[in-house]
Amino acid sequence: LVPAIREINTKRSNYAYAELPHLHKQNIDGIPFYIDDHQHLAEPRREVKGMAARISLYMADKYKINLTQKQRAPLLKWNQHYPPSDWENRWHQQVSAIQGDVNPYIQNYDKNNK
Repeated sequence: LVPAIREINTKRSNYAYAELPHLHKQNIDGIPFYIDDHQHLAEPRREVKGMAARISLYMADKYKINLTQKQRAPLLKWNQHYPPSDWENRWHQQVSAIQGDVNPYIQNYDKNNK
């Protein structure tokens, strides 16, 4: 788990991540996010796309959650295009030390994205 803005997390609900036309842009307290209530899809803002992708891919792999190719494709793209920040790397080290396992999408980022 990571810190989340409650209002955005509530609006996102359990919608799948996808790339959305920016016609669906909304703002909460000046923070942009994209949501399509009709199709139950959400797109995180650029600053957190990579982290959202790596968390989602890790959870799907770890807990054997089937993602369709349509669900997995944007996550893999975001993982590749938005590398882990220093904060995400530090957070990963702390969580890994407690949990006893690693998120390979963070741990092996450089090796997997050459």
